[in-house]
Amino acid sequence: MGVNLTPIVEKRVVTLEDLRGRSFAVDGFVVIHQFLALIRARDGQPLMDTKGRTTSHLVGLAFRTTRLIADYGMKLIFVFDGCPPQLKRTEVEKRREVRAKFEGEYREAIAAGDYKAAMSKAVMTGRITGEGIADAKRRLGIPWVQAPSEGEAQAAYMAAKGDVWASNSQDARARILEQLTPDIPAIRDLYSHPPASDNYTLDEKPVQEEALKRFLCDERSFSRERVDTVIARMRNARSQRSLRDWYGGV
Repeated sequence: MGVNLTPIVEKRVVTLEDLRGRSFAVDGFVVIHQFLALIRARDGQPLMDTKGRTTSHLVGLAFRTTRLIADYGMKLIFVFDGCPPQLKRTEVEKRREVRAKFEGEYREAIAAGDYKAAMSKAVMTGRITGEGIADAKRRLGIPWVQAPSEGEAQAAYMAAKGDVWASNSQDARARILEQLTPDIPAIRDLYSHPPASDNYTLDEKPVQEEALKRFLCDERSFSRERVDTVIARMRNARSQRSLRDWYGGV
């Protein structure tokens, strides 16, 4: 899938230090998919709590995302998809078929004891649930925006308005051109006038410290010591940001 954009895109290598203090509209679905794909046990199973509920995405948000905020002063605004455009229906169905295929191959690899193959198949089987999205939106105080349709379109709109320094997504939206529906005017309109909303705020909310402990430690079996570290990290990040704002920093 996808279109090769390499010939027309100038590659520039940047470091995290180059991005210190910048603000980003982050494609929330992409980030959570990455956490679900990569944060797994040796046999390819996602991390789970004692009740069998997936926690890979929560580990990523709590221990990776917060480091970008605390260690590099980044301001991250998560943007979540709304209703997909009609032109994307075929692509959505294709993705379901691909995921089902990899789920079957994963089970076969586990049965054969081939954990290396199992891991390679497992990374393609992650599912984002309504519960997973709700988890991402709460507790840590990271602002989020609900897009009317495609999240990357909303993120790009926010960057174009100057509300954030840049949008962050690995989805170039070029896949829409692969749809079976040969409706060129509709495709052109989707790219030229993608649905976007001004109904959002970028205000950071305070970390719900006790609620976060109850949620991660009591409900999801996280280490209390590690959660205390996350809370201290976010508290310090907010304090440093307030000082920068007070003295006219980024």
